[in-house]
Amino acid sequence: MGRVHTSGAAVVRERAKVDFDTLPPMPKGEEAIAAFDDRSGALADALEALPEDFPIWNWFGIEPPIPGFYHRRMAQETAVHRWDAQAAAGTTAPIDTALAVDGIDELLRSFLSFAGADAELGGSIHLHATDADSEWLVRREHGKLVATPEHGKADVAVRGTASDLLLFIWNRVPASALDLAGDPAVADHWKDAIKF
Repeated sequence: MGRVHTSGAAVVRERAKVDFDTLPPMPKGEEAIAAFDDRSGALADALEALPEDFPIWNWFGIEPPIPGFYHRRMAQETAVHRWDAQAAAGTTAPIDTALAVDGIDELLRSFLSFAGADAELGGSIHLHATDADSEWLVRREHGKLVATPEHGKADVAVRGTASDLLLFIWNRVPASALDLAGDPAVADHWKDAIKF
């Protein structure tokens, strides 16, 4: 693939690989806003200039490695951290339903494998979006956690808007903020077992 680099735009333009150990710290205060604007703008421009099938490395090893990975990942990253910034200021707005559904699917299909083989929930979880036709079942299978987009019997059912479910699985809101049916301890254990 390409040389190791730290710029998101360079990853896209040059097919470079990110060296996470050498990423410089983000600036603080007002400088952080300018840096975010510069970096996100450069990345958006680089993505727009590429054909859809241009091969680009991604840290999940998703095949085929195409620019669509970065469109999706950056949309999700921005949505959740926008919520974080609003929460720090004491006022939040929900994440768009379609974007939240896609974020749940991304996390469960891609990030869940990073939870580690020793991640133990103590049972299975059924996630049910109340504002979309979307459900997922998370369970241990063959020694690892797996998630499938389906309705299924679980030790605990967690119901809420897609935005609230996404914030729950990213450990932004507690299980108690959603509707639970079944063993609440399994849902409560998510924050301790699943760390990304």
